[in-house]
Amino acid sequence: MLALRAVARTIILNAALRVFVMATAIEPLTYSATKAARLLGVGKNKMLALISAGRIPARNLDGRYRVLASDVAAFVAALPVATKLDAPQSQAVQL
Repeated sequence: MLALRAVARTIILNAALRVFVMATAIEPLTYSATKAARLLGVGKNKMLALISAGRIPARNLDGRYRVLASDVAAFVAALPVATKLDAPQSQAVQL
């Protein structure tokens, strides 16, 4: 019975430790242009076009673009809310 309690305590402590580690995981401060593009659901060329147009700010680190995670979130938050009338051209109904 005592051994069973020790095993149960170990299982509970291990589960608590896993939850703690997952809760304290460090999120990246910046993304590469490729990773930022994946997060937005666009291609790398579209991301580079957004950066070149100044719509998404980027930093230059050793010749490579780095996009702040907060800038990606701000870009998404600033996008207009789509309505049924705003269907993308590829899905627009031809009458």
